Amino acid sequence: MDTVTILDLKTGQIDQREALSINGQETKKSQALEDERLTDLVPVSHFWDQSEPRLFVCEAVREADVLVLSFFVSEEHGFLLQDSFPRPPAFQMLLGIQVPHYYFMRKPGEANLEDQLDSGSQCIPQAVGRRPLRDFVGLEDCDKPTQDAMLNFSFFLAIGDMDEAFRSIKLIKSQAVWENMARMCVKTQRLDVARVCLGHMGHARGARALREAQREPEPEARVAMLAVQLGMLVSGAPLTRACSLPVWAYLGQVAGSRKALGQAEAVTGRGEGVDTPGSDGIRQPLGDVGVRPWLTGQLPAPQSVCTPLFPQEDAEQLYRRCGRYDLLNRLLQASGQWQRAIEVAERHDRMHLRTTYYNYARHLEASGDCSLALSYYEKSDTHRFEVPRMLVEDLQALGLYVNKTKDTTLWRWWAQYLESQAKMDAALHYYELAQDYFSLVRVHCFQGNIQRAAEIASETGNWAASYHLARQYESQNEVRQAVHFYTRAQAFNNAIRLCKEHGLDDQLMNLALLSSPEDMLEAARYYEERGEQMDRAVMLYHKAGHFSKALELAFATQQFAALQLVAEDLDEKSDPALLARCSDFFLEHGQYEKAVELLLAAKKYQEALQLCLEQNLTITEEMAEKMTVPKDCKELSEEARRALLEQIASCCMRQGSYHLATKKYTQAGDRLKAMRALLKSGDTEKIVFFAGVSRQKEIYVMAANYLQSLDWQKDPEVMKTIISFYTKGRALDLLAGFYDACAQVEVDEYQNYDKAHGALTEAYKCLSKAKARSPLDQEARLAQLQSRMTLVKRFMQARRTYVEDPKESIRQCQLLLEEPHLDSSIRVGDVYGFLVERHVHSGDLQTAYRYLEEMRRRLPSTNVSYYVSQHIVDTVHQGLGLPLTCAAPKRTRHNSVEEHKEADEEVAEEVESGP
Repeated sequence: MDTVTILDLKTGQIDQREALSINGQETKKSQALEDERLTDLVPVSHFWDQSEPRLFVCEAVREADVLVLSFFVSEEHGFLLQDSFPRPPAFQMLLGIQVPHYYFMRKPGEANLEDQLDSGSQCIPQAVGRRPLRDFVGLEDCDKPTQDAMLNFSFFLAIGDMDEAFRSIKLIKSQAVWENMARMCVKTQRLDVARVCLGHMGHARGARALREAQREPEPEARVAMLAVQLGMLVSGAPLTRACSLPVWAYLGQVAGSRKALGQAEAVTGRGEGVDTPGSDGIRQPLGDVGVRPWLTGQLPAPQSVCTPLFPQEDAEQLYRRCGRYDLLNRLLQASGQWQRAIEVAERHDRMHLRTTYYNYARHLEASGDCSLALSYYEKSDTHRFEVPRMLVEDLQALGLYVNKTKDTTLWRWWAQYLESQAKMDAALHYYELAQDYFSLVRVHCFQGNIQRAAEIASETGNWAASYHLARQYESQNEVRQAVHFYTRAQAFNNAIRLCKEHGLDDQLMNLALLSSPEDMLEAARYYEERGEQMDRAVMLYHKAGHFSKALELAFATQQFAALQLVAEDLDEKSDPALLARCSDFFLEHGQYEKAVELLLAAKKYQEALQLCLEQNLTITEEMAEKMTVPKDCKELSEEARRALLEQIASCCMRQGSYHLATKKYTQAGDRLKAMRALLKSGDTEKIVFFAGVSRQKEIYVMAANYLQSLDWQKDPEVMKTIISFYTKGRALDLLAGFYDACAQVEVDEYQNYDKAHGALTEAYKCLSKAKARSPLDQEARLAQLQSRMTLVKRFMQARRTYVEDPKESIRQCQLLLEEPHLDSSIRVGDVYGFLVERHVHSGDLQTAYRYLEEMRRRLPSTNVSYYVSQHIVDTVHQGLGLPLTCAAPKRTRHNSVEEHKEADEEVAEEVESGP
């Protein structure tokens, strides 16, 4: 198989073609160079290394730029870019490559600095110049094994195999090799390998920088910080270790501090043979030049340094990529790019914006640009301290600045400075501008103008000014004025001290009440020791929180009015013995309600309850809650707790507080008594709710019985609730009685015998399922219901069959009228009314009149119009020529039980299935 690889520098593509010699088939593979900058190039010349067949170098042109490209070429990986750099300006063309150097044709007139003599004589121009390969900087004179190891190292770096690259040089003892390896690890972001390299180098500063870089969460920030701290940046380009001296010198010049100068000379040493780069990037010795020339301006800062391994633009891109603008800001400050640092801080790192302004101001101050430094001190908000420090030797400029800024802090500082110079009038002027009333009062007192100081303190109310003035009055033995200004200064302890020393008892009480508890105690002890005005002592002890002492003193001095005030603030946290003593005091003086409150606070529930019963005190809900012992209380057993709750509920029942009694009975666990108390309250809504949540048969029955005592005929919801409660309470006999009552209502109120028959049927079903105590009574009731149902059904059938067979219908009605105890099931008047109406409609008025008269005789106390409409009666009388009768008032109709057929059906289902 033949393989041809084509590198197209115009497009940046690498084409690989494989052809089989047997059949001539050809395959093509393409890939692009990783570096996008290696496009649009025109090759000028190319060379192979004579001793290293893998190494290939090419010189290419893009517009006015000339680049030197070096590649590794292998059968497996093809073209691999090893390095690229602009052709040095001292050379005019590439001549070839031989490890470890590139060889160039030198421009005419350019000197070869390698051959420069130490005596400083003129260089001898040469036609050929050379430059070391990137990985051989510092290793130009290495032996063959080291050279082969470094080539393998470079090759494996090019293919991205860091492990093999590390193995290829791990036996090399050269410190320069390990340093180059460490720097390449920074570029390839292999910090683990860099740690080993630093160990071989003995580079303590780099190891520390690496440890500090590991604290950063972003990988890019770690790599960039490590690169910067290794000294790879200066004036926009990095340095090798041999060229790291100008970094310290340049940063020292940027910082503008003598400390940086000392650090630079301490690290590098003055007078050492330290190298500095020449114009072609080749090192040359500095001799005894040292560091100071760069800092003092005798030599310019270096403009170009050794081979760029990790450009500053790459570090900046890493910081921007990971969003660490704070570190980028620090980097730009350290490299002296202040305007860019400020721009980054203003746009992205506003947290450090003021710090950046401040650092730049310090740099400007060190550079002698005080006016611009002043502006940035103001932007950093440090001008109140830094500007006076900076201008302290130019008092005229400082005074102008203070007057110009109109800043109260600066006015105060300037006034203090003038005061230190004994310029009191000017100091007073600036203190007044700064509204520093304390200093005004202090200076006026110093000058003896205490009256003016008093006016200022009174007008402004400044505490510090008032306190200072009070001290002045005290020193002059003007006690009342001192007490007055101590009070305005809120220094009550000093005012109290003066009142005690000079017997100002009236002011002492007011001051003590305004002061702290400690001052109140001191004043109370003062009154107690004097033995006068003990009520004030009791009040002060009370206000200070010493209730026991206040009560003890009140009992001892018989201060009953004060005792009542103190007792009002007692609660359950107070001493039980003290509470009991106070309650006894209130009992003696007939204040039973207050005594009960104190007994409850002392947790003497039985005594408080007994006092309520004896004195007929109304137990409020608040008192009842205080008497209620929580379940987790260890002082009372569960039985004693329940007994106490029942006693409270019983007392509430006597007082008519039925709801409160219900609550306490419920808390005691006796729901039946709670229901009885609630029934006495007559609160229907709460009775229904309590029965629903209690879920006890007895309570259901009690609630249903209560609801039956209401006007349930008018409220269908009440009827439904009664049926539901009887069903849930398994009181089927009572439910049967309720259905019987419903049937009677249907007959009496609505004359609706169909619905009455349905209600009687439900009553019969319920009674047949009920568990009666006396089977004989149950059988008798069932027989009675059966008889009533039969009579009602006969009357219903008689009315229905009248259209088909009038004679049979009338005969059945006549037979019903002959039945004994007919009124228990059917109203006799309804039967007569039906007969009268039928005969009137058939035109037999005489028979109709006969039935009317018979009804009047059988029901003498009942008005006929209740059963027969007044129109029918009038028709009968007019037809027979009889006088008309007066109409009776219309009867009020109520809701029918059958209008709620759904409720009946639900009850029927519940009777069948049970609750």
